[in-house]
Amino acid sequence: MTFPSVINRCLVALCSVFAIGLFSVQLAGCSSCKDIDEPIDPVNPVDPDKPILIFDSDLPPIAAGGGLVTLRLSSNEPWTIETEAQEESSDEWFYVYPISGGSGENISVTLRVDENKTYIGRSFRLTVRTASLEKSLTVTQFKRNAIIVGENRYELTSEEQTLTVEIQSNVEYEVEIGSGSEWLSVAKDTRAEPGLTTLEHRFAITANTLPQERTATIVFKDLVSDLQDEITVVQAAWIDPHPERTALEAIYRDAHGAGWTRSDNWCSDCPLGEWYGVSTDAEGHITELRLPHNNLRGDLAHEIANLTHLRILDLSYNELDGDLVYELPLGSGAASKSDLNDLTALVEVNLSHNRLKSATGSIPKWENKPSLCKVDLSYNRLCCWLSSKFWKPLFENGRVVDLIFNGNQMYGDVDSFIENHPEWGRLALQLVRQYYPQIIKYTKDIHVPDFTFTDMRNGDRQSIRTVCSANKLTMLLAWDPTNEDSNRFAERSVRRYHTLYGAQGFAVVAIIPEGEEYRQAAERYLAVHEVAWPVVADYADAQGRRIVLPTEPYPSYLLFDSEGVLKEDIHSEAWYPGTLEPEDSRTFDLIGHEFQYDDYMNRLCYDQFGECTYESKDYSMNKRTEQLQQATKGKGIDLVLIGDFFTDIDIETEYYRDAMEFVMESYFSVEPMKTYREYFNVYMVYAVSKKRQIGSISNSALSTMFSSSSTTGLHSSTYVVDKYMETIQTSTPKFPVIVVNGDMKDTGRVTFFPNSTPTFGYPYAGIMYGNRKWAKILIHHEGVGHGFGLLADEYILSDAKYHREIPESEKNKLLSKQKAGVFLNVSLTYDPEAVLWAHLIGNPRYPEIGIFRGGYCYSEGVWRSVADGIMNTTGYDFGAFDRELLVRRILTLAGEEYTFETFLENDVLPTKTTLNTYPMLSNIELKHCPPVFLDEN
Repeated sequence: MTFPSVINRCLVALCSVFAIGLFSVQLAGCSSCKDIDEPIDPVNPVDPDKPILIFDSDLPPIAAGGGLVTLRLSSNEPWTIETEAQEESSDEWFYVYPISGGSGENISVTLRVDENKTYIGRSFRLTVRTASLEKSLTVTQFKRNAIIVGENRYELTSEEQTLTVEIQSNVEYEVEIGSGSEWLSVAKDTRAEPGLTTLEHRFAITANTLPQERTATIVFKDLVSDLQDEITVVQAAWIDPHPERTALEAIYRDAHGAGWTRSDNWCSDCPLGEWYGVSTDAEGHITELRLPHNNLRGDLAHEIANLTHLRILDLSYNELDGDLVYELPLGSGAASKSDLNDLTALVEVNLSHNRLKSATGSIPKWENKPSLCKVDLSYNRLCCWLSSKFWKPLFENGRVVDLIFNGNQMYGDVDSFIENHPEWGRLALQLVRQYYPQIIKYTKDIHVPDFTFTDMRNGDRQSIRTVCSANKLTMLLAWDPTNEDSNRFAERSVRRYHTLYGAQGFAVVAIIPEGEEYRQAAERYLAVHEVAWPVVADYADAQGRRIVLPTEPYPSYLLFDSEGVLKEDIHSEAWYPGTLEPEDSRTFDLIGHEFQYDDYMNRLCYDQFGECTYESKDYSMNKRTEQLQQATKGKGIDLVLIGDFFTDIDIETEYYRDAMEFVMESYFSVEPMKTYREYFNVYMVYAVSKKRQIGSISNSALSTMFSSSSTTGLHSSTYVVDKYMETIQTSTPKFPVIVVNGDMKDTGRVTFFPNSTPTFGYPYAGIMYGNRKWAKILIHHEGVGHGFGLLADEYILSDAKYHREIPESEKNKLLSKQKAGVFLNVSLTYDPEAVLWAHLIGNPRYPEIGIFRGGYCYSEGVWRSVADGIMNTTGYDFGAFDRELLVRRILTLAGEEYTFETFLENDVLPTKTTLNTYPMLSNIELKHCPPVFLDEN
């Protein structure tokens, strides 16, 4: 048999990665052979019958997990294997098979090695013998690596201390502090050496001053692998020996106690019962904390939860602005918490008139407080759900808890156990007033609680239910006699509606705030003012309770019908349900925007009472004038505002003036009037009408009447208007706007021109009750477009007779007017070079300009320059050519030269594209009519 040449020297084997398992590999050596063979010289080969023993591969170290490896050998003689463990062991941990065999090439010998469960490496020697030769190698196995912690959890007291941890390891490792590094640190850095060694690590623990336990983790990590072990350290919460004193000190700290109005003995060594606002029981426990009106600012300290004996908490009328309910960290076992939750002894809570919030959309838990009878969270900033099904025990078996939540942004449905409670009417008035956009929903009517009151004017005793039953509407007015705005509202708005509708069943009862200062202020007011309705300081129900009413903000009021059912809750920051312009506020402002409120109230009273039966008695203000605006450019163009169907009380309470100011601001709220406002003088002429509603008999100052035979629905007397305008002693032309104080079906909606070629018109623009938006449209269309600008209508009337070619007679009239400079905004031709706005067609600044079919009321034969616009009643803005005509008229009247370049330089392009909500072909004619030329009528 021929064999390959024999290696005559044992080579030192290089280690390779063992493929079975996740093992580390290290270099192993082999023993030298008894006979060293020389390499075969291919030129001069040795005797082929010479004995041979060859190991074809060396064995790498075996991983600690054990496994199978194969040794390959070649021999030309029979062979045997002997093994010898180099370390003493009680167990056989390796096995070799076969241990003998005959001669051959690439003979496989299998070595099985068990798992090494020790923390040191081990090996055995393997020797192969033949009759002539012997060869050995050492088989090694890695140690088991370990980092062993004596305990995996340590629970410590709250005091400062040192923690000692024993670690056993046979690798190099590092120590890493996970969570809790702010209060746990390595006191001594120790590194282990190879071999399983016991070491001590010390960690410094600071004292825990928090009322909650805290947790830290320590990780021991192998430097070269993923091997690690971890321990958890839990330090107990601090147990305060004086928790109630600590709680008060925390309240003082977090609420900026240094700035309190009074803080006698706070944070001193005095007994807690001697601290200002604090009461204690016989055992020294705090039972009452009363600090209202004391300038507390900031957060309400969490430590208030330690006042477990607290029965009365009153921190009202301060500036606390934290979260009454706050979120908890993940893993806390709950999503949120309130520090009031566990104060189970509470009887009364008053945190009203602060700026408290809720981070979670909820409010504290009340159901676990068996003695609770009153919770006042009113007038904070709580935007959260109103109800909780868990409160049901508060209202069972005749029990009732006053939950006073008015003046927040709470929302949702009132639970049935509250709605069905016998005292639902009283409870409801503690919840119902919430600020926009939130709203409380309920299914049962709210009846005014039956309480009696004493009228401060004369000492009479009355019942609120009796007052309601005797009237169609009863206003329960919240009146603060110390507040100038509250007084002004009562003297203007309340007095006006009481005067106008009192005889028709409108009653008022004024409730003043509780407190001697308010009583005295009311008495001083009544001594010098005549008040036509009861003023109430003292009132109570049959059980002697002062009913909690939604009174703030002042002024505000509730309206009840004759059955005592709540119909309206009106206050600033309540949702305004009327029709508004986009820029208008969506909420009431009874002080800053009183006319907006009056507009809504006009509608409400008209719906309730119908036409007002009140008649004026004082005409002393008739034809008096006031200038509302002075021109600062040009000669001054005189705009004269005159109101019709306004009574003496409308003028006396300044509603007339408010209406005229609204008309003035509306007049100059659209371009180009907004840009050229400084060219105008604005005058107001007072006109006292006998009655407030238009009728078929003249009851108005301007002799305006409803006329069923007239196409306009109005019979006007421009001669009378001229007499009122003559009171303005100026020599310049005057441009009137007649403001009709209209009801729901008849309003001003037309312009009367004195002749066929007028220089001005008499625009009648009605203020429809509850619809200032439509009033503004009328002012723009009639007052600016027709009355001042002499512009033609650009719409098509719905009557069938207008859905045709404009008649020749009407064409001739239109041509005649245009020759005089009137109605230049429409054309009888669609030739793009002949229309009056030809210079604007194709101008990139005005892409909306074109030639559109229809206008001047007719569908055919007349064209306009824009598809939509104020003169078409389907837009918010004047078209570009309409604006140019208005600018030309303004500058000409002001004595200045007009140029197209001037127009372009100052023209402000419209920004609104939304169409108004009044379709031209439905009911628009009920409120608007084409101009009337008096010499043609």
